[in-house]
Amino acid sequence: MKCATPTRSCSKSPASWPLWSPAKLRFAIIFLGASLPTPNAGSARPIVPESIFRWREAWRPPPAPASSQWPRIEQLVSAVLQEAAFIHALRVEQGFDPARARLRASPSFELILDLRRSISNLITAENQRLLKLDQQAHADATATRRSLVIGFVLNVGLLASAFWLIRDDFRLRREQAASLAQMNEKLERKVFERTAEIAKSNAALEVENLERQWAFASLERFQRHNELIINSIVEAVVVISATGVVLRINQAAQHWTGFTHEQWIGRRLATILRPAANQAAPVDWSSHPVAQALRKGQATTLQGMVLTCQDRPDAVCSLRLQPIHDGGKVVAGILCFNLASTASEKGPNPAPA
Repeated sequence: MKCATPTRSCSKSPASWPLWSPAKLRFAIIFLGASLPTPNAGSARPIVPESIFRWREAWRPPPAPASSQWPRIEQLVSAVLQEAAFIHALRVEQGFDPARARLRASPSFELILDLRRSISNLITAENQRLLKLDQQAHADATATRRSLVIGFVLNVGLLASAFWLIRDDFRLRREQAASLAQMNEKLERKVFERTAEIAKSNAALEVENLERQWAFASLERFQRHNELIINSIVEAVVVISATGVVLRINQAAQHWTGFTHEQWIGRRLATILRPAANQAAPVDWSSHPVAQALRKGQATTLQGMVLTCQDRPDAVCSLRLQPIHDGGKVVAGILCFNLASTASEKGPNPAPA
């Protein structure tokens, strides 16, 4: 049994193959067409089919081969093409019989088998290289996919974090806005209350100021009336405090003593008024008859008192003391002098200090 196709497992030699077997015809046409020129568009009938040129283009090596099998393949292809061209020329010149005899005796089928083995080895090497490239591409794709997944997860996490932060920021802003609005309401209420209190205080102060002005006016009027009343008294009148300091006098006292109002006010009564029996220095206030009468708190008439005068001799007089009480205490006293005579035994007194 003969082999239908030339393979590695075929035990028959190429010379024993049929002359026009499909394998011989296929390889002969392929490699024969590789040595022929490309048909131009002006030729009426191409020498070989156009598909042969497409097959030839498919069998051409890449511009930059990555395997060391290509030089061997090129040598084998060149030898086979030369043999095919020679057989074709022999058929054209001498006929089919010489070409058939040459084809039987030609070693081109051995070259074709060697070429097929080289091509098979090249395909195996290229398949291994492509497998490595596929594995590398698969690893790169896996790493890329892993990177994309990690990046997607990180982006989703970042977006979720950003969304959470933005939502928390909005929540804080809403809370702050609510707190600020509440504080503004409280402040407005406090301002309103404070304004009302201030208005009420201002009204009270205005009323108080009016009352104080009226009180001052009444006091001034009362003092003026008192001065008019005191000055209208014919007798000398002196108002003293509980400690014996002169607070007020009338014009009669100024006239009889010769001291002015400024010389009277703030002066101690003991330096002006003394008992007639005491001709020495002024009497101490604690033992003065007027101080003793003030401590009793009752109206008293004192006789034999000497009143110091500035431009005339000292006058012997009697006086009536009327204590002024405030809260159960004696705070002042009113002295009304009755000038009877003048103490002629003394010369003129020096002006009070």
